[in-house]
Amino acid sequence: MGFTALVAETLAIREFLITFYGNELTIGMILANWILLGAVGSFIASRFTEREDRAVTIYTILQAGLTLYLPVSIFLIRTIKNSLYLTAGEGVGPILIIASSFLILAPIGMMIGAQFPLGSSMLSRAAGRPLESAGKVYILEGIGFILAGPVFTYILITTLNSFSIVFLMGAINMLSAISLLK
Repeated sequence: MGFTALVAETLAIREFLITFYGNELTIGMILANWILLGAVGSFIASRFTEREDRAVTIYTILQAGLTLYLPVSIFLIRTIKNSLYLTAGEGVGPILIIASSFLILAPIGMMIGAQFPLGSSMLSRAAGRPLESAGKVYILEGIGFILAGPVFTYILITTLNSFSIVFLMGAINMLSAISLLK
């Protein structure tokens, strides 16, 4: 969960920066959308955590959804300027950056945000310790973040293009989803 989230977030920011000739303000707007969408996804998913079988099913569907949407998001980011009839080299205002990043990142942010409460619910039921499960999920997600940083920086981004990276992430997510269903 943490590994996929960091790689997806970093790739999206890189692609948006290239598309919009961005700067730190652009990064801030994209990250604000990312955090907001993650919170919305987490809030919505918390409604479905009562039953373990439902949590596992929804979690695996979210992993499959990420597998399918990550390449689409890269394509959408790369083509947004053409869709808006902007010319090469034309700067983009903050309203357009906020709106387009919100719309393109909505599925990813909400799916990733939804995984935390669902993961906490699954671990809580498996371990029988509801108060400790959120902390353990947070630690596991943090380990994924920690591993993703150097792997992305020193291996993935230096050897693969963005589409190859999202297809690799999709394969990892699908393996995870299949293992959860078993």
